[in-house]
Amino acid sequence: ISSDMLSWEKYERPIIEYGKSGEIDSIHAHKPCVIYHDGALWHFYCAVRAPLTDEEKEMFATIIYLEGGSESYECQLAIGSVILNRLMNGHWGNTLADVLYAKNQFAPAYKISSTTPTDKQRQVVEDLLTKGTTLPEYVMYFRAWYYFSWATPYTNIDNTYFSY
Repeated sequence: ISSDMLSWEKYERPIIEYGKSGEIDSIHAHKPCVIYHDGALWHFYCAVRAPLTDEEKEMFATIIYLEGGSESYECQLAIGSVILNRLMNGHWGNTLADVLYAKNQFAPAYKISSTTPTDKQRQVVEDLLTKGTTLPEYVMYFRAWYYFSWATPYTNIDNTYFSY
């Protein structure tokens, strides 16, 4: 802690608490850095999120099934990538459930509890969680048949159009 940014004393407990369960910094926050720029202090740190629970993985597989179950494996990876990009972005919430149930986002989300994905979607989820996303982190949107008029097109796979 410092009052003048020159002399420092160790604080006995964490100044910033870890996030709640499922949030981006729920496990650990490390490598802090404070930068003074344009009259403001900016605090950066590395965050560690807990892996998805089995229940969250099943929810993730289910929304992929509902959004693109008839599409190719490549397309389902891209759909899942958009969901992970949104989760990492934080704009739609800090948990998978927050992202999936965000207002006006994933239309079939209300069917998650009454739908069972196939092993194909479960494998898509495992591949995404172990190998990473297949789309750049800025690709946040998809829809069937055509691009959103207000977004910048990125690519289309099968009948699904991805944009940012």
